[in-house]
This record gives sequence, C-alpha cells and structure tokens, in this order.
Amino acid sequence: MSILRTAGAPKFDYPNKAASTAYVVNSVVSYNAAGEVIPATSASTTITGIVKREVTAAASDYASETPIAIDLNFSSDSEFEIDANGTVTQAMVGTLKDLLDAETLDIGATTIGHFKVVGLGSTATSARVRPNITIVNAE
Repeated sequence: MSILRTAGAPKFDYPNKAASTAYVVNSVVSYNAAGEVIPATSASTTITGIVKREVTAAASDYASETPIAIDLNFSSDSEFEIDANGTVTQAMVGTLKDLLDAETLDIGATTIGHFKVVGLGSTATSARVRPNITIVNAE
C-alpha cells in the first residue's frame, strides 16, 4: 500500500525527478538541493508530496531528470493511510510519528514527527495520518 489518500482532493504537479533514482508509486518524496524530488527518508525535514508513478532501473527515463507526477495537496482536510513497521494501537492516536522510509511509518520514532496519527488504518499495521511537518512544493 505505501501511502494512499483517504480524504481531501489531490492536486498534481510535475517536478523533475532525480536521475538514476528508483521511485515506488504512492511513496513520500522531498526535494534535494538541486530542486528535484527524491524519495523521503527518516531524516527528511520537509516533505513534498506522494509520487504517482513507479520508476525502476529498467525504466526508459531512469537515468534522466524528467518530470514525475506527484500529489502535493496536504491541506488541512487531507488524510492518508500509510503502512507502519508494527502494530498501530488506539493509544497512538494523536501522537506524532516519523517516517522509517518513503513508504513506511516508524511507530517507535518521534524525533521529527512527519505525520500525526489520527486513527487506526484498515489493517493492524497501518495508520490514518495527517502531515505534521513543513510542506515544500513547487508553488
């Protein structure tokens, strides 16, 4: 699943992706120093959006800096469901959690607080979340 929008309308933009970088569809991205989107990490202090196209090493544009579709609407009515690295409990609702990687919420990490848990997900290891850190996009 990675991260999927469950509430709020998407808004798409097409910034350049970094060359020779793999992207998993429905994963979180941020900007690098060159202004290209890259997969977010646990250390990312800003997030840009959710990538909407998979790019593997076999893709024709893998080695190129080409536009890639991202959903960048993180308005107050936006809500997402994200996979977690363990069981999400009711006690976690209202708490801030970090990303483990571009596809997974780290239920044990609260250093940066990428997302606020607003509910339990559709599985025991997923959570409904809202972004909690600085959103940086092309606008």
